[in-house]
Amino acid sequence: MENYRDRQDLLVLALPRGGVPVAYELAEALRAPMDLMLVRKLGTPGQRELAMEQKELERREQATVVVARLSREWFTRYLRESHR
Repeated sequence: MENYRDRQDLLVLALPRGGVPVAYELAEALRAPMDLMLVRKLGTPGQRELAMEQKELERREQATVVVARLSREWFTRYLRESHR
């Protein structure tokens, strides 16, 4: 980790619920800024055990939905069912 200390291009992202204390210690050790990455579960239609995640970078006030390997038909069905 010594190679990363005091780098200007380094940002430590913390995931709430357990990750914040770890990220804080890491940011302190590396002398790097820390930010939160808020994550919440988005359920998937017809598959309770499968979930997508919506990640929000607090500082930039942006939301990005990460959708991996989903067919167009599946995502269309998800949008239709989630807006009922």
